[in-house]
Amino acid sequence: MTTRKRKPAPQDIFQIHAGYCGMFSNPARLRLVWTLGSGERTVTSLARQLKLSVSTCSRHLAKLRDKGVVVARRQGAHLYYRVASPCFLEGCRGIRRGIIEVLRRSRQAFGAGYDS
Repeated sequence: MTTRKRKPAPQDIFQIHAGYCGMFSNPARLRLVWTLGSGERTVTSLARQLKLSVSTCSRHLAKLRDKGVVVARRQGAHLYYRVASPCFLEGCRGIRRGIIEVLRRSRQAFGAGYDS
């Protein structure tokens, strides 16, 4: 007798999706993913660039890694992190474009850096 993996029920996939969206609801984790979109980095370089403590950066990266959003590779004493799938970046960019559209339609001013 073979056992089949069951497909997630529609409500299950929404629960999973909501869990991933929760990962992106934290500004620090969103900034980490956005920054890693331009290439892999070490915790130290990410912390320095984003003006976070190394421990805060490590804690957020661990959560992202546990969910499979980022992956790491070891080179010597350093771990280099990168985004696991371009789909995560595409989702972030899509949401960003939607936000910009809403802001433009409502004629609210937005600062530099929100167009990318």
